[in-house]
Amino acid sequence: MCGWASVADAQVIIGTIRSQDTERSVPGAKVTATDSLGKLLSEVTTDQAGRFRMRLPGNTPFQVVVKKVGWRPSSTELIRGAPADTMELDLLVPAEPTDVDAVNVTAKGEANANAKSLDEARRRGWKTVMPQEVEANREQATNFLDLMRSTGAQGVLLPAQPNDCVKSNRTRRCMTFIVDGVPAGNSIYLNPRDVYFYSILAATESAVIWGDRAPWGAIVVVTRQYGDKKNP
Repeated sequence: MCGWASVADAQVIIGTIRSQDTERSVPGAKVTATDSLGKLLSEVTTDQAGRFRMRLPGNTPFQVVVKKVGWRPSSTELIRGAPADTMELDLLVPAEPTDVDAVNVTAKGEANANAKSLDEARRRGWKTVMPQEVEANREQATNFLDLMRSTGAQGVLLPAQPNDCVKSNRTRRCMTFIVDGVPAGNSIYLNPRDVYFYSILAATESAVIWGDRAPWGAIVVVTRQYGDKKNP
């Protein structure tokens, strides 16, 4: 892959994901690090500037994989880390247009990933803003917070400033965004058109699943997969 060293003395990894064609940043990409046996070491989501940060065990070889709908999955070779150092990494990922014909075929035979995620949210009894309501409002929203306002998100305090966090009405503490199952911190950059549905979890619900990564409640966002992008 482009732009990555094969050997690194690093414990803290700071990186940027950019488009191979335009070199623009790629926000909202899922970045995972696994060891040589495939064990997950860390999982994060890039911010608005396409940046990410992860802390890995020292002296452990690891591989980084980047995935996002509309982009070809990209990965590094094994990188060897060492404690107490910080390494800056840069990866260029190629765009991958969605094949609409292929999408229509695969979506007919079985429930796609989005439908399964929605079924899981219903099974758990999460407070969910359904796909139909999201679809009716996402085109007019300029960012995810706008989408939350327009869909009447309940149980949360939305910030007046874009850089502030969303807080729980009950705890008055910053909630954690979970994007496609990955904790993404207290703020995210997410195109409203990429959202399929979202759920709002109380602290007691989020802490059971994500522990101290989401101790004060969570906003669980499921993005549109290929099966739901037939009408972009």
